[in-house]
Amino acid sequence: MLESLLRQNRATFETFGPHSESSWNPLSDAVEIWATRVREVIIPNNRMILRLLDSNMHLLFPVETMVLERFRIHVDEFERKHVFGAISSSVPQFPEEMNELLS
Repeated sequence: MLESLLRQNRATFETFGPHSESSWNPLSDAVEIWATRVREVIIPNNRMILRLLDSNMHLLFPVETMVLERFRIHVDEFERKHVFGAISSSVPQFPEEMNELLS
């Protein structure tokens, strides 16, 4: 399930995110789709990922718990930006190590 949620988030980010090809097209509606997909897909998926990992914390190595905590910070700040409109240039990027967690 974890891998599925991460895959869905990545596909959404790569297709509609701020660095996607379609986002550079001034005629594209990618920006609006991205805003919608963030609220409907990415944020709920992120919360589910955190619940899954928190409930299975005993399976994580110490280095993996640090990756989890970096992901938690990313999730919190990502939500602050996309739900509450907080503007910050220091929102941490998604920690790529999440893609190898539990693999």
